[in-house]
Formats: sequence, structure tokens, C-alpha cells
Amino acid sequence: RGKLHELNRLLRGATDTSFLNSRRVESSTDTRPSPTSSSVPSGVRYVITLDADTRLPRRAARQLVGKMAHPLNRPKIDKLTGRVSEGYAVLQPRVTPALPTGRAGSLFQRIFSGPGGMDPYAFVVSDVYQDLFEEGSYSGKGIYDVDVFEAALHGRVPENTVLSHDLLEGIFAGSGLVSDIEVVEEFPTRYDVAAARQHRWVRGDWQLLPWIFGHGRDSSGKTGHRKIPLTGRWKMMDNLRRSLSAPAAFLALLGGWTLPFASAAVWSGFVLATIALPPLLPFFAGIIPRRRRISKRSHVRAVGKDLSLALSQIGFHVSLLAHQAWLMTDAIVRTLFRLFIS
Repeated sequence: RGKLHELNRLLRGATDTSFLNSRRVESSTDTRPSPTSSSVPSGVRYVITLDADTRLPRRAARQLVGKMAHPLNRPKIDKLTGRVSEGYAVLQPRVTPALPTGRAGSLFQRIFSGPGGMDPYAFVVSDVYQDLFEEGSYSGKGIYDVDVFEAALHGRVPENTVLSHDLLEGIFAGSGLVSDIEVVEEFPTRYDVAAARQHRWVRGDWQLLPWIFGHGRDSSGKTGHRKIPLTGRWKMMDNLRRSLSAPAAFLALLGGWTLPFASAAVWSGFVLATIALPPLLPFFAGIIPRRRRISKRSHVRAVGKDLSLALSQIGFHVSLLAHQAWLMTDAIVRTLFRLFIS
């Protein structure tokens, strides 16, 4: 983390950042950057952050600014905790995966880029934290208030210690989910690309382990166990729980296969059912038509498509379970070694 902090300082007049403060000279003979001509705009109030593979639809930026400027969303910082206690300094739009068209998408992308995919950070339409606690989860794509964001995060995290900084930024600056505004993000076309991204996310999640137990240090080296709210800690623990699902399922299967045949079959069926249930939920929900005047042929075709997609996802999950267990274990052990030993 740190590049948003540097950008905020640059927008507020700092000259010692690593950003190249220059613009191209409009000349037919010389197009070299001119270090003396500033290209930093003045009076910037909001910044929209996007990943390189994220598309911002038309009018989405204006809608995000309107949401931030709404009186009920204007952020207020609690002087005692230093966190945003009212409103939101960060608003996270809904993230929709880009649908593969024709032969452009791979088999992996066509199977997992739907709402039943394996990406826990995308496909957000509703969020239990937003619905129950009026607090969303920032995932790096959204809009933030420069001054409030900088004030809430100043000196919070030491440099080069946290990979998954988005969650921490959303906890301190106050993040909200905007489900009626969406951005479109490309889904990985190959499993190895998705696995590498997942490995990086899990490493970042386990780097937050000291923060969960109140030992997270700020830039001055002091611990601030009271600065993380209970819902924020629960989000971190939920990420750790998610990363342990594949290793736990794999170990459960291995343990079950040591039992007698009848017990091993029941145990294996139970573990496989826990893997199969989430992909099958859209199929079960679609058996009964939601609207009237739908032809039986169209309804059967739609239900059959849901079933085919669910069976494909189940097959991929079971086939990749051993590798997912190894991948998650490697990320967890590697992070714990770096945190507490090296």
C-alpha cells in the first residue's frame, strides 16, 4: 500500500512523491516531458480508483460523484478513534464480470465468470455487512474523498507490511456498497492466472492476522487494538475461513477414506455435497418460474442450462480440490513464515 497516499499528497501540493510531475509540451518539434510544467489539477475532491482490466460505463463516474456528495453519505471522522463514524469516505460500486462472447472466452471463463463463480470479491449485488451494519467492503474499485480518506489513514499502516490494503482502507475510511452503479471487470481466461491472483489475495488476507488479535502496528510502531471495530475483524476472519475451505475439505476426504467402506462412502458424500450445494442453488431456485406467461420450452431450456453450468462447476471444483488445497496451504504457510520468522 502507499500509492493512494502518495497520490493524495501530490494532489494537495507535495513535491517529494515518486510521481512524475510533468506534462508533454504541445509542439510539433519537441514532445519530451517538461519537468517544469505541472500537470497536477487543483481542487480535486474525489478520486475514482479502477484496476487495469476494469471498464467504467458511461455516466457511472457522474453517478458515483452524486452518491458521494449526497448529504446522508458525507463522511464525518470520530476524533477519538480517528475512523469515519458517519457517512462514507469510500463508495464501492457493483462489480460485474465481462461476459465472454462467442469463441473469445475460454472454457474456464465461460464456466466460472457467472454469478456462481469462485471469485469472492466480484458478483456483489447485495452485501450482508452493508445490509445489517451499513458498512461495505472496499475491494480497490470505487470513489473516495481525498481529504477524509487521507485523514483517516494517515500513519495507520507501516510501509511494505500489508498486501491486501483495500479492506483496511475501507474499515478506517468507512466503505459503502453502491449496488445500483456497476463497473465491468474482465475475468481471467485461464485457471493458472486466476490461481495466481487467488494466491496473492490469500497472502494478503493472512498478513492481517496481527490486526485481528489487536497486534497490528501503525507507522510509529504502536499497536492499536481498539482501532479495529468488531465488524472489521469479522471480515478479516471470514477471509481466513474462506481460504481454509479447500484444505479442510481435502483433509476431510483423506480422513474419511481411512474409515470402513460404508462410513467412508457416507463421509465422502457429505463432503462432496458441501462442495456441490453452492453451484446447485441457482438451479433449485430456477425450477419454479418467477414470471407468468413463460413457455415451457424456454423454462426447461433455462433450467437445463443452469444444471449444466452447475455440474461443470462441481466437476471443476472436485478436480481442482487437491491443487486448491495445496495453493491455499502454500499461501498461508508462506505468509506465516514471513510474518513471524523471517
